[in-house]
Amino acid sequence: LNSGNLSLVNCTLQANVAAGGQGGTGVNNGGDGGSGYGGALCNFGGLSLLSCTFNSNSVSGGNGGASSGLNGGTGGIAYGGALYSTGTVSIVNCTFNGQTAKGGGGGDGPTYIGGNGGDALGSDIYSASALSLINCTLNGGSATGGNGGISSGGFPGGNGGNARGGGLFQAGAATLQNNILSSGRVAGGPGASSFTQPGANGTASGPEVSGTVTSQGHNLIGETN
Repeated sequence: LNSGNLSLVNCTLQANVAAGGQGGTGVNNGGDGGSGYGGALCNFGGLSLLSCTFNSNSVSGGNGGASSGLNGGTGGIAYGGALYSTGTVSIVNCTFNGQTAKGGGGGDGPTYIGGNGGDALGSDIYSASALSLINCTLNGGSATGGNGGISSGGFPGGNGGNARGGGLFQAGAATLQNNILSSGRVAGGPGASSFTQPGANGTASGPEVSGTVTSQGHNLIGETN
């Protein structure tokens, strides 16, 4: 967790996990699952990464709690399998391999409505501010929305969570130069069953990049839609 100014050089960050808390079971409504932020790094300040490797880090949202009377809780959002950032980031000569982001599942609502699944945003990087990405490889990440919670009382099942950015989810300004983004995967979570109205499946977009970025040339990006 960085809220100042941090520089990492020639570092390997591997198999780290960030997980949101599970929502509690409720007599009325189930509790919402907590969100997960940055499997390896969480940045609120200034961050510089040079010649670093990120392997198999993961982030997940907590599952929504089940209800014994009314509605299931909403699944937590997963932000950035390797890095979550609301500050400024410079990333140069770094490699990201096999990160995952998974939204939390919605809680079951046996009497009323099942909870919605949580979104998964950025299997490698979630950035909400300025990002510079130069001479980097982002490969083989996956972002998966959470399952919707089941309703068995004649009300709608929960919707599946959405998945955005199998490599990079960018909500701020970003510049990319001389990068390879490949083999990213995104999958919306399935909507839950119901006697009357099944929940909608979550949507998926941006197998490599979701959001608006500025290319400064020589980027190889598998897909952006």
